Amino acid sequence: MEVGIRELKRRLSEYVEQAARGELIQVTNRGKPTAVLGPLPGRGRLEQGIAEGWIRPGDGKVARTGRRRYRVRRTVAELMAEDRGD
Repeated sequence: MEVGIRELKRRLSEYVEQAARGELIQVTNRGKPTAVLGPLPGRGRLEQGIAEGWIRPGDGKVARTGRRRYRVRRTVAELMAEDRGD
């Protein structure tokens, strides 16, 4: 995200909240990048990924894969023996 100094001054508390949540905000002066507002350093890779946008936090729900569960009738050893002709 990019914001000019004038806009940053008007809505500073909103931008600080966004930065605290992990978003990186590039501050410009007359269209030229001059600073970056972001979370405090020392966060882990997960927080960094969320802040940079290459990781999306989950919503707490377990994803369903659509896979069915099957009952196993024979062991792997039995299947291999059958395949070999034992």
